[in-house]
Amino acid sequence: MSGDLLTHNNDQAVVALLDTRSLVRDKYPRIQDTATFAEIAKITTESTAAVFPVLDSKGRFEGLIDMDTFRRYLTDPERNAGLHAYNVMEQPQAYVYADEKMASVLHKFDATGAWRIPVVEKDRTYLGFISKSRILMAYRSELQAISVGDE
Repeated sequence: MSGDLLTHNNDQAVVALLDTRSLVRDKYPRIQDTATFAEIAKITTESTAAVFPVLDSKGRFEGLIDMDTFRRYLTDPERNAGLHAYNVMEQPQAYVYADEKMASVLHKFDATGAWRIPVVEKDRTYLGFISKSRILMAYRSELQAISVGDE
């Protein structure tokens, strides 16, 4: 395969080798849906994360707080003091299920233009986020493994 063009069938074979659950990252600080503005401000300003999952008391995904969007609330803390997470959270453009086939996951990335999508179980239990960059790294790794095997 070295030096050969990757055909559509080869590409699909590599994609089929990727396991959605193994590419989920759960490094994002969680925010309860009832968290106050002060609690959200503390969590978001003490983290380098770009997004924060908002969960209910049972760990189910309710939405997310995007740091780029939330920054505008931080400019006027007195005015926003009465807000809670459920007031400022957003709904993601898509969800990925932990057992979803990678071809379907990639379609969701293409359709939404998102860089990361939350991953949940069927009952909306939050597992983490999956990112385009993590998928690309895994794809390249599988591709290299196949190429080495062909030499």
